[in-house]
Amino acid sequence: MTQFVSRVNQKNLKSQAIDEILRYIDTMDLSVDHKLPKEDDFCKILGVSRVTLRSALEKLETEGLIFRKRGKGTFVNVHSIHLPTKFTPVQEMKSLIRKSGYTPKTILVDYHIEEANEEVAQKLELSTKEPVFLIEKAYYADNEFCAYIKDYVPLAYLKPDGLGKEDFTMPIFELLQKEADILVPWDKVDILTCLGKDIPYIKELIQNNLYENKSLLLLKSVYYDSKDRPIFYGWEHIDTDVIQFSMIRTHES
Repeated sequence: MTQFVSRVNQKNLKSQAIDEILRYIDTMDLSVDHKLPKEDDFCKILGVSRVTLRSALEKLETEGLIFRKRGKGTFVNVHSIHLPTKFTPVQEMKSLIRKSGYTPKTILVDYHIEEANEEVAQKLELSTKEPVFLIEKAYYADNEFCAYIKDYVPLAYLKPDGLGKEDFTMPIFELLQKEADILVPWDKVDILTCLGKDIPYIKELIQNNLYENKSLLLLKSVYYDSKDRPIFYGWEHIDTDVIQFSMIRTHES
């Protein structure tokens, strides 16, 4: 089992600067030159302070999007530009499907209230058997199944009254912001695998045994708010024949 912590975009100054840097990179002809402007010049171009710029560049460097050469400057890692789907930053599944070159479709499989089992309770810091919402969705890429997701949300954050099918079809991040004014800036992920035949939805869906012995990527994620409280627990079962992840890692010097 592999575990890592990833960050979701927040619209603070650093995140805005990152967005502007990425837009600037999009305007560059990287086949000719991939060096970014000097810090003083880049601050003027982006309209940010040096502190904000350096913080944004440090974030992009940890994600492998840029690299720095001592005494020479900061450069775009041209190899990273061609990675359509990455583990970080966190992206909503429909966005991942689009970046993989497909048209996404979402199916709301089920939503109901159930008692938290021991694992869910431990991850969300609840009492065992405390009620939670379970929201199940299936995702398709050009009408081909590619992912099945389960999200567990405490009733403290999503109240049953007034919520209907149309609410649960929206991304969980949007639903939490709409209903509880909660932003989810980071998560902690366990990376595992599972067999498609062990997932009831897939067993019912697939009649030709394609998934009988097929392994899927399983991401178990605890999502936290800005006060570092666990807000929901998600299981993402992903067919990596359809959605392929890539990641550039920097090495400690």
